[in-house]
Amino acid sequence: MTCLLMGRLKNADYEKLSNKDKVRLGTLVNNTLTLTHLVNEKIG
Repeated sequence: MTCLLMGRLKNADYEKLSNKDKVRLGTLVNNTLTLTHLVNEKIG
């Protein structure tokens, strides 16, 4: 479900997004950064 919601944000103008969509996008970025850190920690 989240992928479908985020898919519609592709190429969207950040300034025109609703606050809810900005929070969703920020959450996706934060989760991705956390996952990257954890994967690198396990590998390193």
